[in-house]
Amino acid sequence: MSVFQQPYKKSGMISLRCSFGVVLCAVLVSLLVLAIPVSATTWTISNTSSLATIQGAINGMGNGDTLALNPGIYWLNGITYSQNITIEANPLTGGNQNNTIIDGIRGNGNGILQSTSGTYELTINNLTFRNAWAGNSGGAVQSKGSVTVEESTFINCSALNDGGAIDAGNSVTIMSCTFANCLVTKYNSDGGAVWAEGPITDTGSTFTNCACVYDGGGLYSGNNLEDLGSIFVNCSAQVGGAITAEGNVTDLSSTFINCSAQDGGAIYANGGVTATESTFINCIAVNGGADFTTTGGSFQFCRFVNDSTSGTALCTVEGHEGIINATYNWWGTNSPSASLIGSWVTYTPWLVMGVTATPSTIHTNQISSVQANFTYDSNGVDHPYSFLTCWMQHTECYAVPDGIPVSYSVLIGPGYFSPVTSATSGGVASSTYTPTGAGLAMIRVTADGQSFYPQINVTGGSTSTVGIFRNGTFYLASANQNNGGTVNGFTFGTKGDIPIAGNWTGSGKDTVGIFRNGTFFLASSNTNGGGTVTGFMFGTTGDVPIAGHWTPGASDTVGIFRKGTFYLASANQNNGGTVTGFTFGTTGDIPVVGDWTGSGKDTVGVFRNGVFYLASANQNNGGTITGFTFGQTGDNPVTGTWS
Repeated sequence: MSVFQQPYKKSGMISLRCSFGVVLCAVLVSLLVLAIPVSATTWTISNTSSLATIQGAINGMGNGDTLALNPGIYWLNGITYSQNITIEANPLTGGNQNNTIIDGIRGNGNGILQSTSGTYELTINNLTFRNAWAGNSGGAVQSKGSVTVEESTFINCSALNDGGAIDAGNSVTIMSCTFANCLVTKYNSDGGAVWAEGPITDTGSTFTNCACVYDGGGLYSGNNLEDLGSIFVNCSAQVGGAITAEGNVTDLSSTFINCSAQDGGAIYANGGVTATESTFINCIAVNGGADFTTTGGSFQFCRFVNDSTSGTALCTVEGHEGIINATYNWWGTNSPSASLIGSWVTYTPWLVMGVTATPSTIHTNQISSVQANFTYDSNGVDHPYSFLTCWMQHTECYAVPDGIPVSYSVLIGPGYFSPVTSATSGGVASSTYTPTGAGLAMIRVTADGQSFYPQINVTGGSTSTVGIFRNGTFYLASANQNNGGTVNGFTFGTKGDIPIAGNWTGSGKDTVGIFRNGTFFLASSNTNGGGTVTGFMFGTTGDVPIAGHWTPGASDTVGIFRKGTFYLASANQNNGGTVTGFTFGTTGDIPVVGDWTGSGKDTVGVFRNGVFYLASANQNNGGTITGFTFGQTGDNPVTGTWS
């Protein structure tokens, strides 16, 4: 059957024995029956049903019933209702807005769904409405009462008068919906996507290419409007390119891009506007590219970029109740112009961008964290954001909108960034600089119209010196010359140990270590006893120890070579953490380690009878191999950065 009505449901059965009068008993039974709640009925429809069948199902629905549509495309328009109802994609058959679609086929001008009488409530859940047209108002939905729409999509919906997609005589609640290419065409028409006589509450929705001739390219409310976390792109109107409200507008964490109007490129309010952590990009108007309000308002911790190309970014009517408080905003530059922001607007102090490189002087085997910070204002006061701190102190904390793109590049000198672009979170964005050699690196960090050019000094490219290990004593030269210059001699280890060296702490300075029968002992300082010693088991007797920074910029970790197989530790601890094991070379080869390509990452190699074989990757067979003759059988290989 194309129409199925679920059984009538009651909350339970009640048994009553009356022995003290028929009349009293009848009264009690009547009261109990009235007290029993009745569950709403769900009616299920498939897309093979005719328009008459669907209309018949709605006509038979009781107040509060639900019409569940199985997945499919429904070609229909001119459906009417006269009760409180819910229309949704049937979740029991996998229905959702992607596969359950009502297509108005640009019908006879009646729209898709409309109420005939009474201020009844309509709820729509997880459906797509498309190709709807109304010769009056409400291309997809026209309601004399309230409308609630959740997780639904409206595409190519239009009307002659108000509400290209939705027209409501009372309030409208929108949650996680998408409106695209919705418009109204008649002069003095309002609400390109949604028109409501009452208040509008919108959360997490997207409006793209929505327009009207007069007020509210995306949303129009005859009352107050609240918007949380929504996105408006390419919306336009004569007044309020994205939003118009006859009352107040409250906006939190929403984004407005390329919206335009005569007054209020993004927002117009006949009341006040309160916007926090919202973004306005390329919104234009003669009066108020981002906002026009008649009674002032507040914009704080917002992002404004290119919103004053044809006027000012913010505008309020002179002589009305108040000015606009636009303090603590990011204007896309550290030096915003008052003439571009607007009259009757207080914008000092504003938020500024700062950049730090920590540390600013590093060794070739270190990294630097480069951070862009938007938490300081133009008076030098920090406004740090911490959700945990704010929650514990029961205070409201804000930061510039998340997602501001920050780009990083190396203009002069060695090294690279990863990632090359990051986004702000809590007012901060960061990237990692990794050197590929020694020298002075000039970098550029850019966000919107602001750039910084800090420098990072990379040392250590050619300052390695030699040392020797003799029967438990190290002798480290200060210069590569006869007798080694000033020699640092200290005891660490014992006769028979195998010496190694590496940057174990990421400080940029190498310290020594020894390998003894499958155990590493790594010194924290080049002094007697080695300072704090890190000892751990990795490998076994007969293995050949090695060390390198296997991950770019990280501290050095150890490895071993055993009969043609390398085992590289990810951590200097028992068993080496996550171990990378791969075959390269053969029994009898002598292992070597170095940064052969200047990438900041060490790879292995082997020396065999006067021939070096250098791997391009720490993997089986070594990736691309560089092989060349240098030396002869019996020589001992060494590696280093000699120039």
